[in-house]
Parts: sequence; C-alpha cells; structure tokens
Amino acid sequence: MGKTLLEFQSTKGDVLPAHKFGTHDVVVLKPNKADVGSPSLGQGVVYRLKDSSITVAFEDIPEDGLNSPLRLEKVANEITFRRMKDALIQLSKGVHKGPAADLVPVLFGEKSPTVSKKEVPFTPFNSNLDHSQRNAISKALSSKNLFLLHGPPGTGKTTTVVEIILQEVKRGSKILACAASNIAVDNIVERLVPHRVKLVRLGHPARLLPQVLESALDAQVLRGDNSALAKDIRKEMKALNGKLLKAKDRNTKRDIRKELRTLSKEERKRQQLAVTDVIKNADVVLTTLTGASSYKLDSTSFDLVIIDEAAQALEIACWIALLKGSRCILAGDHLQLPPTIQSAEAERKGLGRTLFERLAGLYGDEVMAMLTVQYRMHELIMDYSSKELYDSKVLTTAVCMMVNQLFFRKTCVSYLAPLSILEFYMVKICVLYSSKPIPVLPDICFMI
Repeated sequence: MGKTLLEFQSTKGDVLPAHKFGTHDVVVLKPNKADVGSPSLGQGVVYRLKDSSITVAFEDIPEDGLNSPLRLEKVANEITFRRMKDALIQLSKGVHKGPAADLVPVLFGEKSPTVSKKEVPFTPFNSNLDHSQRNAISKALSSKNLFLLHGPPGTGKTTTVVEIILQEVKRGSKILACAASNIAVDNIVERLVPHRVKLVRLGHPARLLPQVLESALDAQVLRGDNSALAKDIRKEMKALNGKLLKAKDRNTKRDIRKELRTLSKEERKRQQLAVTDVIKNADVVLTTLTGASSYKLDSTSFDLVIIDEAAQALEIACWIALLKGSRCILAGDHLQLPPTIQSAEAERKGLGRTLFERLAGLYGDEVMAMLTVQYRMHELIMDYSSKELYDSKVLTTAVCMMVNQLFFRKTCVSYLAPLSILEFYMVKICVLYSSKPIPVLPDICFMI
C-alpha cells in the first residue's frame, strides 16, 4: 500500500528552469527521448517541489528504465469528471435499492423528509458550545433522513460538525464524512484525532497534510497483520525471482513461475484484506467527495453521510458520497460564494446551483438550523452582513467584542477602524509616483 517517492533533478544538477508543475498535479514518467503519446513508465502525483528538484509519489514504478535520462509530463486529471459522470449515470437509471434508496426521493423532492419535533438530549464533548450550536446538534441527531446545518462566517460550523460526528459515533453510527477539498477534510480529521475516534482518512498521501498522515489508510494498512504477511510474501517472491534468473532447466522455470503466480495472488488478497479490515473497523471514514467513489468503499454502506462545505461543492459531486448512506447532514452557507463554474452555459443550465441551496429552497426551516453566534470578526463588520444577508440573526459573542475593544483601545492610530472604505487606486498612484515615504501604507496593508 505504501507509495514510492522518486526525486527528480536536472541532469546538470542546476536549479530547475521555470515550469508549471504544482503539488498534487498528476504526472507521467517517460524516457527523455520517448515520442509524444508513447507509453509511460508510470503515473504519479507531485509530492514536493524544490528549486532544484521535483518529488513524485508513485503507486507502482518499474525498475527498468530509471537509469537513463527521464522526463515528467503533466497530464489532465480526468478521474474527477469520470467519477461525477458515473454517479450521474447511476442516478439516471434510478436508485431502487442500496443504502440510499429511501434518501434519493427526499433529496429530489419526490418524498417529504421525516422530521422529528422531539429534541434529542445529549452530553456535549465540547463544553464551549453556544446555544445555537447545541440546538442545531439536537436537531441533527433527531433527523431521520435529511438535515441542513446553515453556518454563516465565523459561527463555528466545523466545530458543530465535529460534535455531531462524535455524538453519532457514541450512538454506534458508521459515518462517511466528506468535503469538496482535501484541506477541509483534513481539518475535520485534526479535530477528531484528540478524541481517539476510530477513523481512517482515504486519499493519496501526497495530497494530505503531514499532521494527518498517521490517520491515512496507507499508514494504517502498513501497521496491520495482513500487510505484514503480504510483505513476507513479497520477500519470498523476490527470492524466487532470483532463482528463476539462475534456473536453466525448463521444468524448474515452469514450477517457479507457477509458484510466483500463486504467491502474487495471495499477496493481492492479503493487501485487499488489510484495506477491508481498516475500513471495517473504522467508525468514521473521511475523504473528499470524489474520493468517496473509491472501489475500497464498494462493499461498505454508512448510517450517515456528512458533507462539510456543501454550499461550495457541485451537486453531482455530493451525490458520489450520498449514494453510500441512508441519512445525510449537509453543512454550509448558501448565501456565500458558490463553487466556480467556468462554463457560462453550464451555469445557466443549473450547474451553479448547489444541492445545499436547492434543498434549503425546497424545505427551508423544516430541515435546517442556523448558527447565530459568530466568533471571528468585529461586530461592526458582522453587523453589515447580518442585516443584508441573515435577517439580523447573527450576533457577535461577548468574548469577541471584548477582545476587539481591547485591541482598538490599545491602538493609538486614530484612523484605524474595524471597517474602512478605501480607494485602492489612489494608494496605487501614491506608490507609483511619490518619491517620499508614505508612513500610512503599512497600516493600510495591515487593515486589509
């Protein structure tokens, strides 16, 4: 299960010329003189970039061909689009069986959600939860098939999501927790780890934060018994390959090849069992929305699918995960910016409208709870968006107000204010054409 890291440098050992490679890019490895379109030696993901080298993580890499000059080619990552298309095809055929059979009609408005008016009492793991967070968690725990957590900026949406996960684990639920981006998924992992939850993070190690790598599937598989057995089998296969090279008798070679095939089959079986064991024993499986299509989850169904930042994800990407569970909780804020849609035609035909926004419009407060206490910004800044977007429901916590007051009281600069409207083009003109020092600029940059 472990990945192979290869570091590539210039043949001259110099600093690399300007290039467009970035971390997480998908690349293929080829002999330097290979023709365009020729087969590659392997495909990997850019793991690390330095001035003089590029490190790539490979699933498998052949030993042949690595002793001659090589080149890396950046390729389009079509996996994401293929996975979304597969989910769309599955939906178009109708979902009449499987874990999501009863959930799909609710999400398409063909069947009303089952709503319980009875609040579910719970003992919070986080004693600092405010009243709106506790109310939302209680409603989420009482939901039978659908719940929307509406979290305006700075209201502790992810904190609430983590508490919901902990409460559901306590109730014995098996959970699939997703988000559109790797960083959002890793954020949840980091917050769950201190609670010693049985969790596993799916995804390519090159795309994960270093602090969550111990929770990654690959790392946990390597620590398992089946993986140790698979490693022993690989050692045995290596020894047999050595014997095969030295063997001269045809019958001996045939017997060795037969044994190698048997061992190879057993090695794959052990690796698959190691993966299955980790996922089976995990209470929470965390991955990106497109990562939820992994074949490693094919035999696993979930009691609950939670999608964080759902208002920043394409609806079809959400369906990849939703088809694996009988109940779902979506967390997000449909009043903030939606996902970027580059095709004007696609946006015009509805791709720009998220599942969260559609369900909020379809069912409203019947299935939704809003967080109303914000901890991030000055009350004057929050006051504007609260009035314009949230019907003046979002308030600033007293602690946040006290911190802001202390900050501004200690600041002696009279023009420093929590909210300032600046003419940026005037600042730019001053920078370009004034030869005199402008002491106000650092403060303006600080405010921005």
